[in-house]
Amino acid sequence: MVPMLAWRNIWRNRRRTMVTVGAMTLALTVLILYTGLVTGYLRDMERGILNLELGDIQIHSPDYRDKPSIHEVIENPGELLREMGEKGYRASARLLGGGLMATEETSAGVMFRGIHITRDKEISEVGRHVEKGEWLDSTHPNGVVLGRRLAGTLAVEVGDELVALGQATDGTMANDLFRVRGVLKGISDGTDRAGVFMTDEAFRLFFELQEGAHQIIVRKPEESELDSVAASISQLTGELDIKTWRELMPTLASMLDSTRGLIQIVFFVVYLVVAIL
Repeated sequence: MVPMLAWRNIWRNRRRTMVTVGAMTLALTVLILYTGLVTGYLRDMERGILNLELGDIQIHSPDYRDKPSIHEVIENPGELLREMGEKGYRASARLLGGGLMATEETSAGVMFRGIHITRDKEISEVGRHVEKGEWLDSTHPNGVVLGRRLAGTLAVEVGDELVALGQATDGTMANDLFRVRGVLKGISDGTDRAGVFMTDEAFRLFFELQEGAHQIIVRKPEESELDSVAASISQLTGELDIKTWRELMPTLASMLDSTRGLIQIVFFVVYLVVAIL
């Protein structure tokens, strides 16, 4: 008898029933659309940061992050890259060094980033975000790609020549001429303002750096857990400093988690209201 009485009660006041059903439908539709938009935005934000800048995990020498120095390198990075590749992880080493770039009229402090072009494509999509010109090419070792704001500060265009200055590892003054091969789209404040990408061969020649690497960026398989991958890599690296992207950017990680938690709370409240109605 209960289902029959309930059914009769629903249609006893048709206007009230239709208003209630309409309100429930509208609320759930808006909630689904809102959740989809926010979830997609958060996913794209996270993917953009990992694909362009951080990677899933970064490896440095023990003291590099506290006192960045061109002398603080990861010894024998090739062997470590090979071992991580055998475990199914994509990884690439990067070279980092500070310096100065100048034109005839202006100059700016920069961060040189030497990359292995082939390997870097496996862990980063920065090469796909060239706004003007082209990405690096090993056949043009004197070509560099600049961050967007840096190109504006130096007032240079693709094809213009730049003077680069720095301190080599042997203590001498490093200096050379480079040509602007490309200008990046907006990526991050640090890269836009001071980023200079060059081939690892050009970096080693410029800074007289024969061996080692300053940073190794690792990308995990899609289905793998971040913490378990970090634990697995730590068994290969010994005393090297290993940090996940969540440890490198805890504020961002907390914001993403909080927003996802807020969505669940909104879902609960809406469903509770629907149940009461």
